[in-house]
Amino acid sequence: MSPTGSAAAFATTAAEPHINEATLNAVATYFAVHIGEHYSPHVTIGVGTAVDHLNALLAAPFPTFTFSAVGVSAYQFGNFGTAARLLRPFRLSP
Repeated sequence: MSPTGSAAAFATTAAEPHINEATLNAVATYFAVHIGEHYSPHVTIGVGTAVDHLNALLAAPFPTFTFSAVGVSAYQFGNFGTAARLLRPFRLSP
């Protein structure tokens, strides 16, 4: 997470050989706008493209839930912050 990082730090594919400017800007400014009182923990499960559906989800009440992880993984980002290339999985002990 570097404000001066380049597209070379991201994972690309033949289908997506370039990293978009929105992704570069999001990573460059992440810590400045998502820490302290601006931190919002979340679980990402995919990328949505149907704007009306996404807006409806955001407007609806969402019940809290509890979950626990049995493992975590480190990934190299691709466009839109997607987990594009697995770097290392970690198993967690109970």
